[in-house]
Amino acid sequence: MEAPAAELGLLEAVQSKLSGPRTKLGVRSHTLELTIKGKQDCLLNLQDAQSSIRDLDMAKELAELSRNMVLYKSATGIILRKKNTSIY
Repeated sequence: MEAPAAELGLLEAVQSKLSGPRTKLGVRSHTLELTIKGKQDCLLNLQDAQSSIRDLDMAKELAELSRNMVLYKSATGIILRKKNTSIY
C-alpha cells in the first residue's frame, strides 16, 4: 500500500510545481486578452472619429455647394432681368 501513497505524493509534488507556472501563464494570458481588447476598442473609437470627421467634411462641402448654387441662381436671375429690362 505504500506504493500508491508514494505515487500520490509524487503526483501532488508535480502538481504543486506546475501550479505556480500555470497561474503565471493564466495571469499573462488574461493580461494579453485585456490588452488586445483595449487595442480593439481604441481602433473602433478611431474609426468612429474618422467617420464623424468625414461626415462633417461632407456636410461642409454640401453647405458650400448649396450656398454657391443660391448665389449662381441669384446672379443668373439678376442678369436675365437686366437683359429683359434693357431690351425694352
